[in-house]
Amino acid sequence: MQWLQVVVAVFYSDLYNVTMDSVLEAPEIETATWLTLAGVLCLAVGMRSMLSAQGRGRVVADIIEVEAGQIDPVRLMQMWVVSWIVATIAEGIGWYVTALHQFLVPFSTMKWVFFFMVCYRVLLLDKGYGMMSLMVAIEFFGGFLGFFSSYKEGLFMFLIAAMTIRRAMNIKLKLAGSLVFVLAFVTSVFWSSIKMEYREFVRASQHRGTVEKALQRLSWLESRVSRMDAKSFDNGMRALVARVQYVTLFGHTISHVPHFEPYAKGELWFGAVKHVLMPRFIFRNKSVLDDSERARRFTGVRFSGSESGTSIGIGYMAQSYADFGRIGMFVPVFLLGAFFGRIYQVAIRNRHSALLGTSVGTAMLFSVLQAFATSNAKILGSLVVLSLAYWMLNKTFGAQIMRWLKRTW
Repeated sequence: MQWLQVVVAVFYSDLYNVTMDSVLEAPEIETATWLTLAGVLCLAVGMRSMLSAQGRGRVVADIIEVEAGQIDPVRLMQMWVVSWIVATIAEGIGWYVTALHQFLVPFSTMKWVFFFMVCYRVLLLDKGYGMMSLMVAIEFFGGFLGFFSSYKEGLFMFLIAAMTIRRAMNIKLKLAGSLVFVLAFVTSVFWSSIKMEYREFVRASQHRGTVEKALQRLSWLESRVSRMDAKSFDNGMRALVARVQYVTLFGHTISHVPHFEPYAKGELWFGAVKHVLMPRFIFRNKSVLDDSERARRFTGVRFSGSESGTSIGIGYMAQSYADFGRIGMFVPVFLLGAFFGRIYQVAIRNRHSALLGTSVGTAMLFSVLQAFATSNAKILGSLVVLSLAYWMLNKTFGAQIMRWLKRTW
């Protein structure tokens, strides 16, 4: 997903035969794009360096395929429904009580563990598509009706599960994957074209009841779909490119550092590690990291910040450049990838179930790697919190969950 966020402007420029500078209107775009692509590759190499040899991978794949066939599909679906309800409640609480957001992250992401397991089992055994389609539809429409419209996560997780299957894709799997990809693209274009107008509508209808709000939002979206034409689609395409192409801030960073702001020389990365290792409930005077303030400092652009209720970050890749420059930036990126790889390897070595461990590892990385613009402190903090929470969950309930899913308990 990060790779796609980096190159979307390249595809758009080729499609419409225009320059990237005219699309994104930011300095150093080409340099930022090349450095980011190299950084994503470095991140992937770091992750792969910590995983077991290929032979061990095949052994794990054999085990999880056997386990998937032993799981009761109805109970697995029930487990996802419970986790989805818990996630919905946790997200709602986190929205109104921001101080609890970090604590609630594991509860709001747990649904992806069982979402992945459902998709993997259905695609592996080539049966149960109706149940899986219902789950994907709930995630899609439920997310689309929200303020931030988090509809695409379920589609991406489906594609991840599809790519995990070792056997050759049959026509049914190819068709399902193609439909999901097209749906994600078209919906993203549509959402980009109506996003600001939709959010204003949502704000205006906050006082209404839950059911009434959902019905009104559906009616509003239906009216906008009926009005969609070629011009609206093109405007949505441009808005989508501008929204997901986060290298613009990296371009501003390259043009500003070190010409007007010296390299931070490790301040950002060492500060991120220190921030994670100093929990606020112990260190009550720990400073609050302001992403917008750092964005202003390293880009020279006057962004709105916490004083106006917004937060704009330059992302971990640009932070690495601001710390160590064009060559040194790849060192912390590689180490971050190695940290990801180590976490994933520990997860899949689950003593209760390789399938559960693989699902947990996938859910954790999926949760922290979706956004290219996420800061290093947020990535490290989220991964540490998720790792500790899932370790405690697995140690306490892992064996019972798998026995229940296999109907041996």
